Amino acid sequence: MKRLIAYVLLIVLTAGLLGCKSEPIQAETATTQVSTFSVGYAKVDVTPDFSVPLNGYGNIETRMSTGFLDRIYATCVAITDERNETVLLFSYDMASADPRFLVTLRTTVSQKTGVPENNIMLTASHSHSAPAVGSSKVAIQSKYDRQLAQWMMDIAIEAMADRKAAQMYIGSVEIVGQNFVRHYLLDDGTSVGYASMVNNNAVAHQGIGDYTMQLLKFTRENDQDVLIGNWQCHPHRTGGSTKYDISADIVGVMRDTLEEKLDCEFMYVQGAAGNMNPTSLLPNEKVADSYVEQGQQIAQFVIDAGDDVYSQVQTGNVEVLRKDLDVTVDHSEDHLLAYAMQVQSVWNSTNDRAQAEELGKPLGIRSPYHAGRIVANNKLGKTDKMELNAISIGDVGIVTAGYEMFAANGIYIKEHSPYEMTIIMGYANDNNTYIPSIDSFEYEAYENDQSRYESGTGEMLAETLVQLLSDLNQNKAK
Repeated sequence: MKRLIAYVLLIVLTAGLLGCKSEPIQAETATTQVSTFSVGYAKVDVTPDFSVPLNGYGNIETRMSTGFLDRIYATCVAITDERNETVLLFSYDMASADPRFLVTLRTTVSQKTGVPENNIMLTASHSHSAPAVGSSKVAIQSKYDRQLAQWMMDIAIEAMADRKAAQMYIGSVEIVGQNFVRHYLLDDGTSVGYASMVNNNAVAHQGIGDYTMQLLKFTRENDQDVLIGNWQCHPHRTGGSTKYDISADIVGVMRDTLEEKLDCEFMYVQGAAGNMNPTSLLPNEKVADSYVEQGQQIAQFVIDAGDDVYSQVQTGNVEVLRKDLDVTVDHSEDHLLAYAMQVQSVWNSTNDRAQAEELGKPLGIRSPYHAGRIVANNKLGKTDKMELNAISIGDVGIVTAGYEMFAANGIYIKEHSPYEMTIIMGYANDNNTYIPSIDSFEYEAYENDQSRYESGTGEMLAETLVQLLSDLNQNKAK
């Protein structure tokens, strides 16, 4: 959308774009309204027209797409303050992306737009029925990766050209009965984090959940509002572990519904979704029969809330802080490497999870995901570097985490943030692993089997992100 206008503007902007890395594109100046921010939006269809490896369940090499249920998209929002400092926020309908791809993309986008690399944030919606980015099937993957990189650069330029004076509003909506903690307390008093272990005897969810969708809205002069929705839930309703059709899942339906009903441009930002599911195993918690129906129901909560849910907040400067944190890699199971490689080989060659689990359990390996973690960790050093970012947009704080943080740690960040509203941008700028909250390590859980790091890492990251937000807020007050 707005593509024709954007490309006309692109002709004017090209000379400055190609030769300038340090000077950002100049924001359009409104003559009829004084505003601290200018905001632009762009969206592009990133659905491949050929079969690609699918991500979301670990067995990438055996899941080749056979078609699509719905189109998938990437979106970009450009936000510029009065000093001409800009952040670019991207969201794309995929499970995640390879860090090497993201590093290269951020560098290239920076070169083309003049926006500093540290001000460019890329996050995945985490659809489990989406193309892998960075698969080892190089001949196929490199073609799609090149296409995706070009599409992402296009919408960065388009969003910059689309910027208009904007006022900022925040709101929140409780989304009832649509996302659930996927760990369970059983009737015998034990706790489990595997759906296969529940056996219809679950009595309650085990763990802290976050059921709030946070809304950041920019009303723009003579153009549609830009609405950013931040929620936390794994989008895997489309059956992607067995059905190989590409889909944005509930996120895509939610976006389409909100854009149609509210006449807005919508970006979805996945939150701390590490332990949050779109379905429940408790018999009294019935959810929609299809991902389409569920996506519409989630959107309806926002629609029904109306304009009364929003309050205008003070605008100000755009500020970004980055910290590269060393975290400790768990090498306690390296002695199981040979067995793990056998289990992983069966999983990758047959796509038969039951067969892989049957082979692994006598060897002390609980699942093919557990095997994958042992193999991956063995290749790492004692520590791993993790990129953390905090962004201040006036009275709104945003933190980025390149992994699947648990809801409890996300809630901690929101409650201890100095900002009026804080957004958790999960799956951002990296593709690491689950980061469970410390309590989940007390029982067997699927996420523990995939976590690369020691217990307590999630809490350390949450504290670090809160400190970054506090540092930003102090800078804002000066």
